[in-house]
Amino acid sequence: MMPESVNPASVNADVAARILLIVDFVIVLLVRTSLRAPTPI
Repeated sequence: MMPESVNPASVNADVAARILLIVDFVIVLLVRTSLRAPTPI
């Protein structure tokens, strides 16, 4: 799926975007679970 020759900058940007999406998803999950059951961690 990935081409042989890729720019390190584009790869870093893609990885950063994926990490931001994953972090955003995790934060939403944590907020939803904390709102459902408000218990101290």
